[in-house]
Amino acid sequence: MENFLNEKEGFLYSHIRATFQFFFILIITVITACAPSLDKQRMAMKNTMAAYMNTPYRYGGTSKSGIDCSAFAQRVYASAGIKIPRTVAEQFSVGRKVEDDEYLFGDLLFFDTTIKESSCCCFFFPFSLFFGHRKPSKPTHVGIYTSGGKFVHASTSRGVTTDSINSSYWKRRFLGARRILKER
Repeated sequence: MENFLNEKEGFLYSHIRATFQFFFILIITVITACAPSLDKQRMAMKNTMAAYMNTPYRYGGTSKSGIDCSAFAQRVYASAGIKIPRTVAEQFSVGRKVEDDEYLFGDLLFFDTTIKESSCCCFFFPFSLFFGHRKPSKPTHVGIYTSGGKFVHASTSRGVTTDSINSSYWKRRFLGARRILKER
């Protein structure tokens, strides 16, 4: 009789344990499936960037028939389930500041495109060093860092395209970067 009770308790214990394990795994699966993973977010962002590539630039535009830089950034982030503000100035205030050369995929890069190239002749060149060049001061353009010093943005002249942050044009106008995506 004692042997029978031990078998019955063992049988009951193993079923309770198996049921607990099943529900534990089920709960963990549901929780992890509900929260978008960083890899899924990045893939959604990459797909959206690719879908908008070569879309013409249109100030105030928000669609594939024409889009501006801040709407492009907003659409890319929306594809990953992340809401960011509509304007460049507002986007410059979200996330956390990223130090130079520590950029990761998805970081927002901000530029002051009101800075013009110096067209001074040689005679006035010394004066242009003091008066013709100024430092970037306010964000007027945004792009999204991809990798290897490259970023994707809606260029006023070329539409949605890829450029190098290290080109003289963009380097001179660079203001800073903000990180929206969570790190692992």
